[in-house]
Amino acid sequence: MSDKIIRFDDALFGSAVIERCRRRESSVEEALMEMCLAGVSTRGVDDTGRLLWGERMPSRTLSDKLKKIHKEIDEWRKRPLESEYPYVFVDGVRHKRSWGGHVENAGVLVAIGVGCLCSMVLRPVERLVFSPKER
Repeated sequence: MSDKIIRFDDALFGSAVIERCRRRESSVEEALMEMCLAGVSTRGVDDTGRLLWGERMPSRTLSDKLKKIHKEIDEWRKRPLESEYPYVFVDGVRHKRSWGGHVENAGVLVAIGVGCLCSMVLRPVERLVFSPKER
């Protein structure tokens, strides 16, 4: 008895499974980015992920992805601004936030620059945490 081996020397092979996982990976990262930007806690991200994808993401994987996303956001925030912005609008907003189990007022100062060609740049200047009483 002899088995025949079929050879595909010059054929290209693409797996539908790999492409489907790659699409899911990018959608997961996009959803994580949106949740991070919205200020959702890690536990909230895990709960939302479980609802969206029907399974719990391993905590190590979630932690690694969130670190990567926070790094990308931080790089964007700290990028150099090369253009000139003759008009700059600065404003702050205050929210009650839970930091480590206790609630504090937190303020965010944001600067929006409008360039010469009506291009805009949104840049958080600095995160400020205020005490409950204004100073």
